[in-house]
Amino acid sequence: MLRGRKKLIQGVVLMMALMLGATWFLLSILEKPIRLRLEEEINQRLQATVSFDDISLSLWSDFPNPTAKLSNLIIAGHGPFEGDTLLVAPEFSVEVSVWGLLKGDTELKSVKLNAPHVRLITTRDGISNYSIIKPDTLAPTQADSEGLEVNLDAITIRDGVISFEDRSTRTALLLTGVDHAGTGAFAHDVFDYQTITRLGEVTIDYDGIRYFDKRNVDVEMGLEVDTRSSTFRILHNAVRINHFKFRLEGGLTMLKEGFSVDMKFSSPETNLRNILSLLPGVYMDDASHFRTTGAALFEGFVIGSYTGIDKRIPAFHVDLQVKDGTFQLDTLPAPLKNIQFELVLDNSTGVADSTVIDLRRFHFDLNDQPFRGRFRVQGAGEYQVDADIKSNVNLHELETIFPISGYQVKGRMNFELVARGKYFPPPAGKSWMEAPEVPNFSFNAELTEGGLHYDSMSATVEDVHMHIAASNTTGLIKDTQISLNKVHMRLDDNQLTGFAHVRGLDEMKVDADLHLSLDLADLERLFPADSIQVAGNLNIDIRSKGILQKSAGKFPATEANLTLKNGYLLSLAYPEAIEQMFLTARLVNRQGTIKDTELNISRCTYQFEEEPFEVSGRVSDFEVWNYDLKVHGLLDLAKFTKIVPVKGLFMQGLVDVNVETTGRVSDLEAGQYGATTTTGTVEVTNLLLTGYAIPRPIQIVDAHFNLTPKVITMDRMLGRFGKSRFTMTGDLTNYLSFVTSNRDLIKGDLKLTCDTLYVSELVPVTDSTAIAAKGGYQIIPVPGNIDFTFDSDIRNVIYEDIHISKLDGEVRIHDQVLSMHEAGFNSLGAAFNLRGDYDTRDLKHPKFDFHVDVQDLDIQKAWHGIRLMRTLAPAAEHSEGQFSMKYDIRGELDEAVMPRTETLTGGGRVRIANARINGMRIFEELSKAAKKNELNDPHLRDFTIDTEIRNSKIFVKPFSIKVSGFNADVEGVNEISGAIQYLVRVELLPIEGIRIPFHVTGTYDNPKVVLGKGHKLPE
Repeated sequence: MLRGRKKLIQGVVLMMALMLGATWFLLSILEKPIRLRLEEEINQRLQATVSFDDISLSLWSDFPNPTAKLSNLIIAGHGPFEGDTLLVAPEFSVEVSVWGLLKGDTELKSVKLNAPHVRLITTRDGISNYSIIKPDTLAPTQADSEGLEVNLDAITIRDGVISFEDRSTRTALLLTGVDHAGTGAFAHDVFDYQTITRLGEVTIDYDGIRYFDKRNVDVEMGLEVDTRSSTFRILHNAVRINHFKFRLEGGLTMLKEGFSVDMKFSSPETNLRNILSLLPGVYMDDASHFRTTGAALFEGFVIGSYTGIDKRIPAFHVDLQVKDGTFQLDTLPAPLKNIQFELVLDNSTGVADSTVIDLRRFHFDLNDQPFRGRFRVQGAGEYQVDADIKSNVNLHELETIFPISGYQVKGRMNFELVARGKYFPPPAGKSWMEAPEVPNFSFNAELTEGGLHYDSMSATVEDVHMHIAASNTTGLIKDTQISLNKVHMRLDDNQLTGFAHVRGLDEMKVDADLHLSLDLADLERLFPADSIQVAGNLNIDIRSKGILQKSAGKFPATEANLTLKNGYLLSLAYPEAIEQMFLTARLVNRQGTIKDTELNISRCTYQFEEEPFEVSGRVSDFEVWNYDLKVHGLLDLAKFTKIVPVKGLFMQGLVDVNVETTGRVSDLEAGQYGATTTTGTVEVTNLLLTGYAIPRPIQIVDAHFNLTPKVITMDRMLGRFGKSRFTMTGDLTNYLSFVTSNRDLIKGDLKLTCDTLYVSELVPVTDSTAIAAKGGYQIIPVPGNIDFTFDSDIRNVIYEDIHISKLDGEVRIHDQVLSMHEAGFNSLGAAFNLRGDYDTRDLKHPKFDFHVDVQDLDIQKAWHGIRLMRTLAPAAEHSEGQFSMKYDIRGELDEAVMPRTETLTGGGRVRIANARINGMRIFEELSKAAKKNELNDPHLRDFTIDTEIRNSKIFVKPFSIKVSGFNADVEGVNEISGAIQYLVRVELLPIEGIRIPFHVTGTYDNPKVVLGKGHKLPE
């Protein structure tokens, strides 16, 4: 007996060992083919970058089928989504049929994702990052039947996060805590799919409005799936959003373009409590803190097709009603009573313009004070509005029921809104003021004993009283009337009082009387700021009555006074403050015209590190803008910009200003500088400017400017731009008109001296420098709105591998065009003279038009140093000698600053005094055809070539030459692409006038030479 048990135990142990050994053996055999098959299928089917850290196999989780587990799976986009992550999953499992593997196939049985993060994006152009399946893999093929088979029966997702953003419709969807379990026989044409889905939080935004905020959703559903017709029919379901439950009936069919739906929904068991759970701030797992009564109804249908082609939508109807409801909150002494709510959403035609949102009734009473109304809007894009809303509520009690996070309000609000008519939204990119039509409306609201406090405030705005009235009786927004009456609000001893009436938004009839007294130190209690401290007493008094219309020259009769005493501004970025700030200003208008308006700045001063700065003066007649201003003081830019920073720009240096100016802006714009007087000086010391818009630091070591009404005289300017050091003197004219009118040019006549100018440092450092980062060049835009003429004296110019010395001549920059006149310089050991234009008025098609005169340029140096030479004369690569030329050439440049060959035109003359042609295949083939070795590697002397460039070809006009003692006539055509056609007539026989014709075709590297007549060149 004992012996039998022993054998049994031994047998069991042996069987387990065999099973474990077989499992290990099978896994070791299958792991590599499964990984290779997965990688192969991914590469064949997806247009995306897919990576995973490791793959492991298990037989036990889905025995007997092996399960492949990929760790840290990442799918990233291509094209416009390069680098964007579509999916990240710490664990991705695929169950594979063991019997399929044994037959040599890969059959997928189930898919599981653990904690995936999915990010779906559709751009404004309608391009989606999830369209990653290659189009040619969508249809089944013979390879599919013999390779990968999808025979899923289960899909599982645990603790997922899914975000969707459609930028074309401004729609955003965020799902967190996604758990999904679905089972079905996917291999069958018709099968049942059972699913349980739980969403921890659902948030939906559309067109800037949040319609769903962190809602909890559960769905249990059974579907009949017909893959042949792409139809999904609901067998059973239960849907819950927070406490709100409803059911669906019907189905959905996917069409070639869009879908067709026939579905009903209802919630016959719902009540007010469940409806309230959908409102922001109300839903909690434990809803015992409030009590409700009241019946509710929710039902509707959706039926029809959507294709996106004919702009029709499915017809739909939704009813949501609450009758005779009450709502009692534990923290509120009185309940909301008599709650009535009836909302109908309807579209019976399938045309978007017939959509109706009809809030037929909304009513509740709070402490016997009613809040009631109705609202109806019909249309899409153009709306017919009918609204009537009234209330008389205690804001504190209402905020307790419907809290606004971080804010506490109080006071009694009594308001009424009535609106009827059409609303046409403004065109895209226009403001609300440009809406073609608005409904006729009237709005009245009165707030008494109001108050406001939010979490970051250390004080409360109290004693708030105001009456707001607005109306429109014409449907034109310009005729809107707005009145702000009985304004009063207080923060300790700070007060704002007064009223303001505006009638019409085009010709504005203004009647306002406002008074503000404020201790600036109290602003921190309203708007806490960690980076700055302010102090001082600010008082503003405004009394204004009349018409404001700039086009008619009308300005309301106004008297406004502004004073600031003992102002103080301290930034934590710098230990010293701007202090002793005083401002006294008065705006007066007595006659009701813009011409009569006058602004007097009696005093505007501050002190910064014991250095005073002062501005004073007067501006009057706002039609012509008379001015009389004085500016005196020393400004330390580094210290000042730490307190008042300029975004994207760093400045340091001292600016000493001592300027007095009087005149009229209208005279400046008309160029009548004699009618103005501007005197004074501006001295700049150790100025440094850097920032994202400045490619290299600009340094001004020392500069002194004398100002007159017409001219700024630059006595001296010593500076540095990157590695380039320069000095500049000269005059700037039209400068005041340039400042006051952005259409005017500032003119300059300047003398520029520079030791070495590094042109590459002028290129802005932006995204557009990607070409330069790859080793190329970049178009440099010429500034507009300036007209500068430089008499230049530059010893060296360096641009990439081009070196120029002794550059002098006249350079003009005028309205995005750079012109050079008789600019002489030395480069590559030769003397150059250049004149012409570089035109960047159209940056997509920059142009050039130059005349070049070159004397005694080495052929080898030209070929290696000038890219255009390599394009137009590739045969010069193996040539030796010198040449001179006078040439005109014009065309367009591409983004790499290379001529667009199809746009090139021009021509000129090239003279070669002495040259040796080495290794050129044309002469090699010509010597073979003529059977004269002397023609190979010829030595050429003293000849001239005339050429013309057009239609992407270089036409070489007939010329005569002596080739190694043989007289020859040559003419031909070079295509810039490399093809050649030449006629060469060589005097091979010792008989004068008899020359043998040769026709040369092919390319420079592979020429074809044919002896004989009858060949013609293209015209």
